[in-house]
Amino acid sequence: MTKTTKGSAAAGDDEHVTTPSAPTAGEPDHQVVSVFVVDDHPVLREGLRDVLERTGRIRVVGEAGSVEDAITRLRIVRPQVVMLDLRLTDGTGIELCTHIRSTYADMGVLVLTASSTDDMLFAAIEAGTNGFLLKSSRIDAIADAIHTIAEGGSVIDPALAGRVMRKLREPTITVDDHLKMLSPSEREVLSHLAAGRSNREIAARVCLSESAVKKHVTSLMRKIEVQSRTEAAIFALRVGLEAG
Repeated sequence: MTKTTKGSAAAGDDEHVTTPSAPTAGEPDHQVVSVFVVDDHPVLREGLRDVLERTGRIRVVGEAGSVEDAITRLRIVRPQVVMLDLRLTDGTGIELCTHIRSTYADMGVLVLTASSTDDMLFAAIEAGTNGFLLKSSRIDAIADAIHTIAEGGSVIDPALAGRVMRKLREPTITVDDHLKMLSPSEREVLSHLAAGRSNREIAARVCLSESAVKKHVTSLMRKIEVQSRTEAAIFALRVGLEAG
């Protein structure tokens, strides 16, 4: 059961925050990811809430239609993942992502958008977004992406990934020097980042502790000069590092 608290009159009656109750004894709550939805269309927010919660794998703990409202409500609900659109009534999802990255280190961000320009796409990557999906994606793909991001992984819609790859293949961008700085272990970990795997999944595959994998990720990101796992994954794909 959940307790729903209506937002202020200024925010509008169609936006609300849900405070999750404690899980029932024996309930596999660790398998349910808490999500906050940010979109300027109330009907779409309500639809996303319904279909996501129907999967049994997602609990929508709040929603907002603007950057300002989202910032206010995120202080209260602290979800594992924020799912946001790039275009909002008072700003962009990029601004909100930048705020989240600087304020909540462990909060994942998934962009769910109908369309985006290359400039907005790359700006969002630089802002630290963990994943991109188109609104035309199947609901199970969205649920899978939310879980992957909650576990520390990253996700890029194939349609968007193709645009990113074409941009990164431009001759003005060089990567050889960065790649040479990586140790064999860091290269292996990087290849698993390209597959969107979490630190726990990587640790199981490379026979290292999760803390050791985390150190490798921090080190390799510094060496290849990227700010997020998503950027690291794109780098790996560009240089042909793909894990089996």
